[in-house]
Order: sequence, then structure tokens, then C-alpha cells
Amino acid sequence: MATLTVLEGSNAGREYDLPDVCFLGRSAQCDVRVGDLTVSRRHCKIQRQNGKYFVEDLGSGNGTYVNRQLIVREELHHNDEIRIGHSRFRFSDRSRVLPAIRDVQTTSLGASPGQPMALEQHTSIDQAIDTSQDLLLRPPDPHGSRSELERVYRRLQTIYAVSQAVSNILSIDQLFDEILKQLMLVFPQADRGMVLVLDERSPALVPYAARHRGASRDGVPYNPPREAGRGQVPQAVIEAVVHKRKAVLVSERLPEVPPRQITMTGVYQGSAMYAPLVASGEVLGILQLTAGPAQLFHRDDLDLHAGIAVQAGVALANARLHDRLLQQNRMHEELLVAEQIQRSFLPRVQPTVPGYSFYAHYDPAYEVGGDFYDFIQLPDNRLAILIGDVSGKGVPAALLMARMASELRVCALAEREPARVMSRVNRSLIEMGHMDMFVTAIYAVLDPPQRRITWANAGHLPPYLRRARSPGQVEVLHSAASLALGILPDSEYDESCCELDQGDAVVFITDGVIEAKNSHAEEFGLNRLARVVAQASSAGEILARILDQVGQHVGGAAQYDDLTVVTVGYTGATDSWTIDKTHRLATRRPPLR
Repeated sequence: MATLTVLEGSNAGREYDLPDVCFLGRSAQCDVRVGDLTVSRRHCKIQRQNGKYFVEDLGSGNGTYVNRQLIVREELHHNDEIRIGHSRFRFSDRSRVLPAIRDVQTTSLGASPGQPMALEQHTSIDQAIDTSQDLLLRPPDPHGSRSELERVYRRLQTIYAVSQAVSNILSIDQLFDEILKQLMLVFPQADRGMVLVLDERSPALVPYAARHRGASRDGVPYNPPREAGRGQVPQAVIEAVVHKRKAVLVSERLPEVPPRQITMTGVYQGSAMYAPLVASGEVLGILQLTAGPAQLFHRDDLDLHAGIAVQAGVALANARLHDRLLQQNRMHEELLVAEQIQRSFLPRVQPTVPGYSFYAHYDPAYEVGGDFYDFIQLPDNRLAILIGDVSGKGVPAALLMARMASELRVCALAEREPARVMSRVNRSLIEMGHMDMFVTAIYAVLDPPQRRITWANAGHLPPYLRRARSPGQVEVLHSAASLALGILPDSEYDESCCELDQGDAVVFITDGVIEAKNSHAEEFGLNRLARVVAQASSAGEILARILDQVGQHVGGAAQYDDLTVVTVGYTGATDSWTIDKTHRLATRRPPLR
């Protein structure tokens, strides 16, 4: 069964089993739903044909990439990386993982990955062990001699000692150094040892560490890796070890050169052993050992070498997992700091304007998000109210959010009309060069003495107006909706306005409110939102009811979009009940995660 693992984006870390046809996109009907505005509703599909998997772009706006290359239709191989919008996936097909690396090449240590070895020897595979079966530590013949039992005992004892030596090492560099050190101790006839690792991002077999008996460190033959990297792995050996998962004993020679002779280049032509480094059924690399001058390896040596390679493969997998956990911990700590910095861009307290009340709530889906809101004090006692949503999620959206919040503050103080502010911000965003990201926003200006709100809408959800004179009814302010910021450089923005009577309230939201889903993937929706707004009697109660009803709707279901609500009400008097109820309802609900 092939799988798709989310590396970055919503649902990061989740693994999907791929059916014969799998659709990826923003729509709830897709098999893999991606909560990202830069992703089309049906962005691409992965389809199985004749035992192979193909990914096909479905005319998406921002394209589909495989291993950073824009594609229309492309065959997928094990460990290929797919990117749509701000989400990255890794394709895995265990049934084809070994054939997919049959054409792997090796590089000399210190050389560039992917550069093939220069010399292909005349190779004779004298012995082979199938490591996919339980043959490494197979029991001896019960009718065998005492010496046979002693030989098996010594082999088990040696493998156990090596396992103990490497089991607690979590640094990959130290791990390989210790493995090669143990090999040199176990096999006195060995002249050179090498670890070759399959690159995790490409089918390249790269020498990672090596030792030889040309020098000594800690009483063990040693040579720095870059000085020892002259060994070569014949393609026949790669085929047997990587593809067929066999440990092999090899005799190598040039046609005109006798066995067991060192060439002028320092490459030994003689006896060598190669064993796969395997963990959880996956080949991670090759453990190579070459005999010294006038020395040979035998079948017993190959049994022992293969057993050591099994332990080394498990230790390598553990070390890699440890590295990933350390990276995740560092990333988590950095995100916590980023969350604190991002929240510093939001207002710490709501503005105080006689006769008006202001309430706001911000809840990112992850540690950092792309929603933002702000209150900006303008000349002539006017107040700007801003709410916006950056396309995408996570750190990229948060960084652009911070830049946009600063840019909007500058433009708000430089321009009087909301439409001109939006035009200026749009040009600035285009000049930033974020061609794959855009921003929806509403910029509104409240004139308190006139009881008037004037706004410009850049592709954002329209505001809701609850009139006190019409209880139970809500007006959706659809007018003046223009193109989102950052799409076209010459976009024009219209203005709309409305006057407030005592008891009226205006509600601004981001799409995280209406797209909040319960465990049955049912969205909260515009109709529920309208009913909640209609049932409330003030701006503070509107916010409290929205948070309470959305929380009840989603229950414990995970949310993948940021949620922001800003409400403005004209009261003409202080409403302490509203403030108290808002506090009680908002503080008792858990975050919508």
C-alpha cells in the first residue's frame, strides 16, 4: 500500500493510505483536504495505473510540484516530495522501494553526491546471505561438532558486544565511528571499513564514514573520512545488497591484476564483505569491509558481518529518529517564541471611545497564524478598524501578517480614505514579491461624532450589521467587495458606509468562523452565524455567543484555520452586563484546536 505523509502544512505528521484514485485540494470532498487558500478546491490527483502511481495537476492556480519541479503529470517514486501551495507531502511505496533504487550510484567520500564511481571491477560474488529471512543467527546443526557450537556462541557474543557498544549512541557521526571501530577490532584481517548511506531525499548511495589501518586513534586503526574515501562499490554488489537485501562476500580484481594486490590508487583488489543496513524492512545503506594484503574473508566472517550490520541498521534508524525529535523540539521552542512575537502585534487593550464598545478575539489554528486585526487611532478622533487573513498557514503566513500589519498602520496614517489605504497597501504587497500569497482584509474607519463607519473590502467576508430597531434580523453588508490584496497591481477599491443607531452592532470575522468543522466535517456556516448575531443584543454578547456556539459546534474536533472576530457597537452608555458575560463565556471555553 502506498502512503502520503504530510511534511508541512495542515495535518503535519499525518499519513494517508492512498486508494487507486486520490484527490488533493481545499474542498471537503477531497480525499486529502488541505486548508490553504493557495490550494485549489480540486488541486491535483494521485492515480494508480498498472502498478505505478502518477500525480496529475488538475488546472490549479498555483501549480503542483514534484521534487521542486513544476509538473502536469508525473510518475511518482518512493520518497518523492509533492508540494501544493504551502503544504508538502512525501510519497512512499514500500512495495516498490527496492526496485526504485536499483540505479543508485555511489560517490567517493568528499565528492559531490550523485557522481558515479570511476572503476567497475570484475566482481565475483562468492557467498551470499539473504538478510530478509531469519538466517543471520540460524541455529547450528544439532549433530555438529563442539567446535561448531563454540563458533556460534562466539558469533552471538560478538554481535551482543557490538550491540551494547552502539545501542546508546544517538549521534550519527559518533555511531558510524564506533561501528567501524568495532569492525576493526572484530576482524583483524580487515584493512578498510566504510559506511555508505542511502540519501533520504534522492536515490544516491553516499559514503559517510571510513577507517583504514594507515593510522591509529585510541589504539584502533583510523583514518579521517575524506582521506579514506577511495573505495568503490561495483554495481553488481549494489544490486545484490540494496535491491535483494543480501550480505555478500566478494572477490574483486582487474583482468590483468592478481587477487589480493593493492593498486597504485590505493583501491584494494581482493576480498570484501558488504551487508545491508536495514531497519523496519527498509534498506538504509551498506556496511563495507575490505581485507588487508594477503588476507581473505570466509563464510563465518560474512555471518558475523551481517549480524553486526543488523544491529548497526537499527542503531542508525534510532539515531535518525533522535535527530528528528531534536529538530521538532527546537522548532516547537522557536514557534512558541514566534507566537509571543506575533501576539505583540495585536492590540493589548481595546480602544476607549465614549458611547462605543469594542471586542475582539483571536485564535490561531497553530502556534502562529495568518489572521490579524488592529485598532488604529487616527487624526480628528477617528478610529480605524482592521481585520485580515493571509493566505496559507504557519510561519510564512505569520511573517507576512506582521509585515502587512506594519504596512497598514503606515498607510492608515498617510491616507484618509479607506479605498486609498487599500490601494497603497496593495501596491506595497505586490512590490514585496509574494506572488504565491495574497491577503483578504477589511479596513474601516469609525467617525464617532457622526456615528458613521466607512470601509473598503479587499476580497474579505462581508461585515454583519445587527440593527437594534429590527430585533432578530441581520443585514449582510455585501457592497464594496473588491479583489484581494497582492493579486493585481492596479486593483481599485470601492467604499461603503453606514450610520449606527443606539444599540446597533457591526461584526467582522475571518473564514475560520464559518469553516469551523465538527467531527462529521460539517461547517458552522453562514446561516448559523447569522442566527447567533440576530439573537444577541449587543456587540459584547455577539462575540460571546459566537465563541460559545462555535465551540459547541466543533466539540473536540481539530481545527485547521485561524479564527478572528471583531465587534463594534454603538451603545451611548456603559454596558457592564455585556462585559461581564463576555468575560465569563470567552474564558471558560478551550482554544479551538
